[in-house]
Amino acid sequence: LHYHEEITGEQTTLCYLRDKDKREVDFLTLVEKTPRQLIEVKWADDKFSKNLLYFKHYFDAIECLQLVGKTARVRTKAKDVILKPAAEFLKNITIQ
Repeated sequence: LHYHEEITGEQTTLCYLRDKDKREVDFLTLVEKTPRQLIEVKWADDKFSKNLLYFKHYFDAIECLQLVGKTARVRTKAKDVILKPAAEFLKNITIQ
């Protein structure tokens, strides 16, 4: 996000997301106060996170990622909900 700020001049923020029922997602990226990505991180669980899918309903237009340390495959569920190896994501980081 700092790199994105340096290149574009846009303000970025990294936070987590939790509601009053304690559902949470590890990362929410904001660019100019606009949500851009929801990211859930797991070490070995390659089942789609219920919380990530829940929050997708509120953030329909943004990309939702579940990054898994111990998985070798990419999977997609619904619109823009992607499960992928964490190493692959880190190798090709992009902020839209």
